[in-house]
Amino acid sequence: MKYEEYGVVTVSVSWAKPGSGFTAMFEVLVIDWLKEASISAVSRLMGLSWNAIDGIMQRAVKRGLARRTEISSTRIGIDDTAFKKRHDYVTVLSDQDAGRVLHGAVTAKR
Repeated sequence: MKYEEYGVVTVSVSWAKPGSGFTAMFEVLVIDWLKEASISAVSRLMGLSWNAIDGIMQRAVKRGLARRTEISSTRIGIDDTAFKKRHDYVTVLSDQDAGRVLHGAVTAKR
């Protein structure tokens, strides 16, 4: 029996999400490094493209949001600050009692 008879075969495995191309543990490692360094530094050190890192970040956020419980905040905080002192702003909405970020957004004001 030769492999050419069947063509490409894709198999689902428990340690990787469909379409990811990376193991779950590798994605956790990348996220841990992103907590300490910039995207460009992690890209260079890990040999990953910006798009690959962005995909890893998006999947991590999706997993985090899926685990989030219902929010019933009584005190919220809003912080709007310039990013790198230019005309791009980061706005963060946070639950002041629980000490967690509820929403973050980047806006360009030109």
